[in-house]
Amino acid sequence: QTGYSSPVLMSLRGVTQVVAATADKVFGVNAEDGSVLWSHPALGGPRQSPIQLPGNRMFVTCWQESAVLEVTLDGDAWKVQEVWRKPIFKSTYSPTLYHEGHLYGMNGTYLSCHDAATGELKWREKIYNASLILVGTHLAILGERSGNFHLVEARPDGFHEELKVPVFTPGARSMT
Repeated sequence: QTGYSSPVLMSLRGVTQVVAATADKVFGVNAEDGSVLWSHPALGGPRQSPIQLPGNRMFVTCWQESAVLEVTLDGDAWKVQEVWRKPIFKSTYSPTLYHEGHLYGMNGTYLSCHDAATGELKWREKIYNASLILVGTHLAILGERSGNFHLVEARPDGFHEELKVPVFTPGARSMT
């Protein structure tokens, strides 16, 4: 079934593969020959591309919840297990970002930081709906309707805003 995410090239268990998330499954395809290596039931309709994490893990998300999956090999058999699943980073098109062991993303109107290994919330800040990208060690955030641009340090010890400046007329919609 279709979904809103694009396939991603990853190296899992030392094998280069294309990982895709659809509405019914998450799966890995061998990049060399196109064979399906593994598949796992999806969380629901995806809204972002999977993100590779250290340790043969990946972050996947749908409209209602997110999970970290770990890919293992038992002989020649590929296996996938959920490390954790929680209702975080839901209901947004903005990408979730991984930086130094932590996930940063929008959860409704809140920007939040979670430990990637456990999903534990480190902090959250209400900034309303926004899109974000990682630039070096900073989150560059553009408000969807506020018109504000924020520059925030990507740190798990709290919300550290270095800059907040209006760049669009408040109320004008930007889903950039």
